Amino acid sequence: MTAKTSKITFTPRELVRKPSTIIILVLLILFFSNVFTMWTEAFAGNTPYGSSEDFQTLDGGFKYTLVLSKFTTADEEIAILNEAFDKFKKEYPKHINNTLYRTSDYYNINAWMFWKWYRFFETGHIRAYPHLDTAPVK
Repeated sequence: MTAKTSKITFTPRELVRKPSTIIILVLLILFFSNVFTMWTEAFAGNTPYGSSEDFQTLDGGFKYTLVLSKFTTADEEIAILNEAFDKFKKEYPKHINNTLYRTSDYYNINAWMFWKWYRFFETGHIRAYPHLDTAPVK
């Protein structure tokens, strides 16, 4: 019995011809781009835990910095924020109808920024508040 050798060729063009392969490649790129970005931000200190989120009213009468901690739940952190805001509204009745806005841009991402899509799944309790752009007008 003799083994017959044959010429094997492989080109990327052959890989891309199948639609299922293209879909798998796109999903892998999306997955790994999010994983690498998430870990890069974790090592840079931009993780949800230990970071902070700023809140304020439209007129700036009430400002609060929420420091996210791994020792409290998201509901407890938001409850503390809401208690402070309710206390402020009781002390200053003219602000009774004010809305609380978040001012940090961490959770504001565009859909085309696929490498940051994991942020849609992070701490949705903060994203429930409307965003107020406090950047100076140029």
